[in-house]
Amino acid sequence: MCSEYCPTFRPISKRLRLESKRWSPRAYELMGSMLSRAGLLREAELLLRDVESQGIPLDGREIFSDSIERYAGVGDFERSLCLRDKMSSRGWAPSRSCFYALIELSIRRKKSRLALRVSLDMIESGISFNAQKVDFGAVVKLLCEEGEIQEARNLVKKATGCGYEPCSSVLYEIVCAYCEKKDFEDLLSFFVELNRGPDLQAGNRMINALCLNSGSERANLFRRKLEKLGFKPDEIAFGILIDWCCREGNLKGALVYLAEVLGRGLKPDICSYNAIISAVFKDGMWEHARDILDEMIEECATPKDFYKIFLAGYCKGRKFDEVRTVVDRMMKLHLIQLSSTEGPLSKAFTMLGFGPLDVKLKRDSDAKFSRTEFYDSLGNGLHLEADIDEFDKRINGILDDSFLPDFNSLIMKQCRHGNLKYALRLVGEMVHWGQKLSLSVLSAIIKGICITSYPSVKCIDYLLEKMPRSNSQLDAETLNLLVQFYSKSGRRQKARILLDGMQEQGLAIENKTYNIFMTSLSEQ
Repeated sequence: MCSEYCPTFRPISKRLRLESKRWSPRAYELMGSMLSRAGLLREAELLLRDVESQGIPLDGREIFSDSIERYAGVGDFERSLCLRDKMSSRGWAPSRSCFYALIELSIRRKKSRLALRVSLDMIESGISFNAQKVDFGAVVKLLCEEGEIQEARNLVKKATGCGYEPCSSVLYEIVCAYCEKKDFEDLLSFFVELNRGPDLQAGNRMINALCLNSGSERANLFRRKLEKLGFKPDEIAFGILIDWCCREGNLKGALVYLAEVLGRGLKPDICSYNAIISAVFKDGMWEHARDILDEMIEECATPKDFYKIFLAGYCKGRKFDEVRTVVDRMMKLHLIQLSSTEGPLSKAFTMLGFGPLDVKLKRDSDAKFSRTEFYDSLGNGLHLEADIDEFDKRINGILDDSFLPDFNSLIMKQCRHGNLKYALRLVGEMVHWGQKLSLSVLSAIIKGICITSYPSVKCIDYLLEKMPRSNSQLDAETLNLLVQFYSKSGRRQKARILLDGMQEQGLAIENKTYNIFMTSLSEQ
């Protein structure tokens, strides 16, 4: 603790200063260091000032560094900065541990500009550093959160020149920041400067963002440039291109990418098949859909939702004989069962979201007033007794939704059902697909884990690691639960960092949160 918090030591340190007038410069330096290390920081400063006022030459770098480090340790942001500026005015560089303490404090207080300045000062001072102790990655992430992408990029460039190797999560932060700015050419030049390609998580994020903003064709050109830098696309990377091609109505392009997946010895993801099947039906090429179904059954397991696309597609083409065939196949695979009051068609309509009375298929038996709209395989005239516009709207909606996996909706659905384990698995898949978790969904998962304590604190760490840029945007209710959860789990440092962040943002901190946090401190 510093002397401001230890008033009983002041008379002692004052007497030492009065008796020190006969000391040599080296003795002053030793006494100043002793005062600083004892926590008498203000007294060390006063001694240094007294000596300087007497015109005695003194090397106070050690005293200043110790004091800065200790002020930073107790969170005295203003005093540590004041001493840092005094050192700079004298042309003195802080110690390595002093730099570490200032960077850590700047990160904790969310002072991105200061964290950048101190980091650059450390690099330019020529002091060798331990990359495991100085958290340049946290500085980069903080700069990206503040939208200061160019500064983050420059820091990575300078640090790598001194032997720092940015980890994948740091590069992912820069990728996300550039994608939000839609500055893809500058992002590409960043990896060119590093002379390396992104990992799958970052590369797929870039491909998905490019598809969203510029279309699949430009995204593919970008993918090829990344491959020259070392990026190795997987079936999901090509799946993103396949899905967006289908959404754009480019079925031919999607099939070309599917061929490339197979040509590279990769196994297509089921979402890619979903998109292609939907595109086939949307293009009115329903007669080719059965071949894809047969291929899928051979390649991998086919979930219930996969068959739903076939039901919707055949209904769109009014091929109800094929609808019956799909229902029969699902029954043989034990995916569904028919009740005593259900037939194959009524079951299909129910699976597509229609009520038992919403849609009926009727044979046209009135020769005078024909209502025939289509024919079955036997030549019988048939018509739908339903709101046709609503029927077609829902069917087309199912096909359109199959082009791209909507992970946010899927995860929220699992959260509502309390299936947090599956929701967390979907988060990993979502990141792999280059998609961004919405704040409402992130909040729902965190609340679910905090309330149920399922299954351990590692799940929260995993989630926040996957979505680091969203952490600072969580609402007060979620953050209060998170602080309480970390406090109860013995993760006091994480709880403290979150509390500091809440105070900086002016968010309301509940009394219960303070009580649980203080209780956890007393249990140390």
